[in-house]
Amino acid sequence: MKGHLYQSIKAPTKEDFDWLRCEMTGFMRTQILAVAASLRLAEHLQDGGRTADDLAAASGIERSMAFRFLRACTKVGLTDCDDGSYVQVHLTSAGSATRADTRLDA
Repeated sequence: MKGHLYQSIKAPTKEDFDWLRCEMTGFMRTQILAVAASLRLAEHLQDGGRTADDLAAASGIERSMAFRFLRACTKVGLTDCDDGSYVQVHLTSAGSATRADTRLDA
């Protein structure tokens, strides 16, 4: 009977692992969004690309923390960088939704 039960279980797919990863890391995305709002990231980036140094100076956090934070924001889709080095970071349309003056028009 046990052999029959195991035979009916399908092998996990890439989509299953992707879903599981999203479920396990969802709280990280929430925290990144909260920090982006607290630091007013969208307002800092609204006039164009900025660097980690710019964000650090504008927000009062250390440069290394700003760099890691911008990398995390890019990973979750709030920001984008042109060259992969995070030297010049731009706000995405999803990131613009975090601006304090943004409203959802139904």
